[in-house]
Amino acid sequence: LSLPSMPPYPANFYSKMNLNDFISMDPEVGWGAVYTLSEFTHRFGSKNC
Repeated sequence: LSLPSMPPYPANFYSKMNLNDFISMDPEVGWGAVYTLSEFTHRFGSKNC
């Protein structure tokens, strides 16, 4: 099984490479939230697992 090749997304005037912002652990940068281990386990932990 082979996947079809995908054309590259075209860059435009507003495009920029944002991988560093996306994976940043700085809560003021990018999207999402950065949790401490305690916050993470409280939010996502479950005793029913």
